Amino acid sequence: MLFRKTLSSLVATLLIGGISLPVAANKTNDLVQSCAQEQLNAHQGMKKPLSIKDFQAYCSCQANTVKEILTSSQLDVLIKNGFSSKEDWSIKAQKKVEDVCLNSPPKITT
Repeated sequence: MLFRKTLSSLVATLLIGGISLPVAANKTNDLVQSCAQEQLNAHQGMKKPLSIKDFQAYCSCQANTVKEILTSSQLDVLIKNGFSSKEDWSIKAQKKVEDVCLNSPPKITT
């Protein structure tokens, strides 16, 4: 029951915010792919060859974090250009991603 209520709230928030579920899902996928490509480019020349899968957890965290704090148009810029923008919103979003996805302890331990 709680899951349905949470899901309903999420759907309502996305629809009120002007993002339909397919668009929101596409943005998430685009954000993850953009992030992974950016990470692959940044880590070229490593001894061990890296793939998109190596950055999946980080890029998923990044996508979920920025979706909470950026507008739809800012997300579009981020998907297209990565964090290369020197706009205030981009710098703040990058700092938030670092705090949430890099500096916090792992959420799952084995």
